[in-house]
Amino acid sequence: MELLAPKYSVEPHIDKREVHWRVEGLFDVAKSLELQKALFKAAQPLIEDGKGFRVMADMRDFPVQTRAIAEIIEQTQIGSAKLGVHKMVVIYSSVLVKQQWRRVSEVMDIEFFETEQDALQWLRT
Repeated sequence: MELLAPKYSVEPHIDKREVHWRVEGLFDVAKSLELQKALFKAAQPLIEDGKGFRVMADMRDFPVQTRAIAEIIEQTQIGSAKLGVHKMVVIYSSVLVKQQWRRVSEVMDIEFFETEQDALQWLRT
C-alpha cells in the first residue's frame, strides 16, 4: 500500500515565472486540499504582481483518481486560471491520467508530454 501513499512536492521558480509540482499516489480530499494550499503559497508572489505565470505538473506516478478528487482538480484549474496561470504542462506516463486531466482542464492553455525536457521546451515558448 505504500506505493499508493499520496505525496507531493511544490517548487516555485519566481525568476522564471513558473511553479513546478509533482504528485504521486492516490489522493484523498484532505491531501488534495493540502496540495491546493501549498500551490497557492508557492505562487503567492506571482499572483500578487498580476503578470501571470506558468505551471508544470509532473504526474508520471499519479494514478487515475476518484471522481471526488477529479472534481477538486477541476476546481483547482478554474481557480488557477483566475489567479493568473496562463499556460500549463502535464508530464504523464498513463494515457488514462492524460484523459482524466484533459476532461477537467479546459480553462487554460494546457499540453501533455511524456518527458520533462519536451514539457519545459513547450512551456517556455
